[in-house]
Amino acid sequence: MRRLVFPFLLMVGLCGAAFGLRPVAAQATSGWTLDGVLAMLDKSAQDFHSLTADIEHIKYTAVVKDTSTESGQICVRRDDKMRIDFQKPDA
Repeated sequence: MRRLVFPFLLMVGLCGAAFGLRPVAAQATSGWTLDGVLAMLDKSAQDFHSLTADIEHIKYTAVVKDTSTESGQICVRRDDKMRIDFQKPDA
């Protein structure tokens, strides 16, 4: 589960940046600092509860020229629980 922490924090930070949340220190200077970005991630992570997203996994095997597709949902909770539920696996 430890490997999921950085991608999760990166995703939360990018979502915060997309909604226009900018650290005050970064506005006063010409660029963002590592400490400023980490502080923004910490603040955003406090308000996080869960997320759900539709996913699609496409696998191509070149040797036999076969493509398989699976689609479903991924659910992530604040308590480090994650569930991937494929509703339409390719047979």
